[in-house]
Amino acid sequence: MKRKLTLTLALLAIAIGSTGCIIAVDEDVFDPAITRVDLRVDWKISSSSSTSLCSAYDVDQWLVSVRGPESRDLVLDCRSHWWSSESDLFSLREGNYKISVRAVDGYDSTQAALTANVDLYDRGGIEHVTLNFRSSDFR
Repeated sequence: MKRKLTLTLALLAIAIGSTGCIIAVDEDVFDPAITRVDLRVDWKISSSSSTSLCSAYDVDQWLVSVRGPESRDLVLDCRSHWWSSESDLFSLREGNYKISVRAVDGYDSTQAALTANVDLYDRGGIEHVTLNFRSSDFR
């Protein structure tokens, strides 16, 4: 069984390497003693996620950062991605996190930013946070 697993992992490494993708895995990601939680962050402008608002508010990218027991950062194009972290923030360690979503223009200037704090603990499902920008949040 161990030999089969080793062979499978070796083949997977070769396949991933040939695609040009790099996958970074925390060494404790498979540690059963560490409880992990899935987080999904969504955001809107005035309760809408229409990409037409990107031009109206001069937003080129969304910068999403999560800080706590682990740190993660996402950069998403405003016009071609859902306004959501989708599954990019899954498998975080339990604990208190500060979530920040920034709207950035083409010159890397922040147009608006919102933050939220959340306690992530395994409750048996995906933890969901929605941030709603108002027109007055933009400069």
